[in-house]
Amino acid sequence: MKKLNRTVSVLLAVVIMLSVTPLVGLTGNALSQSRFVNPNGGIWNGSMQTQSFKQNYNTTKTIPVPTRTGYCFTRWTQSGTNGSLSSASTAATYIYGANNNVTETITAQWQANSYIAALDPAGGVCTIPAITVYMDEPFGVLPVPVREGFTFAGWFMDDMQITENTLFTAAENGTLTAHWTKDYVSPVLVTNATAVLDEERGFFVRPSARCTETALREQYFTVSGDGHLEIESDGSIGTGTRVKLVNDQTGEVDAVYTIVIFGDVSGDGAINSTDVTEIRTVAAKLAGYAPDSAQLLAADVTHDGLINSTDVTEIRMASAKLQTIAQSLA
Repeated sequence: MKKLNRTVSVLLAVVIMLSVTPLVGLTGNALSQSRFVNPNGGIWNGSMQTQSFKQNYNTTKTIPVPTRTGYCFTRWTQSGTNGSLSSASTAATYIYGANNNVTETITAQWQANSYIAALDPAGGVCTIPAITVYMDEPFGVLPVPVREGFTFAGWFMDDMQITENTLFTAAENGTLTAHWTKDYVSPVLVTNATAVLDEERGFFVRPSARCTETALREQYFTVSGDGHLEIESDGSIGTGTRVKLVNDQTGEVDAVYTIVIFGDVSGDGAINSTDVTEIRTVAAKLAGYAPDSAQLLAADVTHDGLINSTDVTEIRMASAKLQTIAQSLA
């Protein structure tokens, strides 16, 4: 009887041992499986790299949700069916399968977040106030704003120019600002009806003496286009005063005009005794003016191409207020 009891005890021990021993392969070792976790651009378990874990059959592994800037995690997917994956859209539980030395990969799946990019026309007009953009995707077709007097130079986010092929990587709402290039028009000096501009010789003839710089700018000529005037003057405007037409785009001088007041040979802006003395010197061929100078043109008040006693008489009469000298080139 004791022998029988010992035999039964041995058999029960064998059954118990079989019931708690893990499933083994032909080698006698417990079946095991490798599992890879691929965050697929995100961060999982502190790393962006694919990580490997090897465990025995029927054991479980919790797989927390990964993170990725600009994306929403949607689910885990697995490459095979040996193991079992549950709760794939949240922290998942993976149960290792029974096939020995099988490798499976669990991969994170993502959905790009959407963001709003406001459009600031910066002084122009844009019919679309904002666009929707997606993380790591191109901006797509962008509207073209308009602004009078300017050419659109592109959309910029901070200091970076944005085109339809630029990938959005900011992971937050932002603003695209229009940049503009001014449309420059070459400047032209425009005179009023009483002033005469000799473009060929670069002379400007105005209708009266004793003119100030302010009056010259306001009454006799203006600039059309993108430019401005620089007047070389010590306060008085007279024969020989130079007027420069400056191009605002290039900063260069496009043209230079010299003012001529007929009868004002001395260049002080008035017709007086000084001019009488000066023209007598000119008529006597004693003055050292260049042949094409403004002073010689101002001395030829009769416009006959000669400077003689007739011009002297005209200027002397004008200086005495007995007549006026016509300020024209004819």
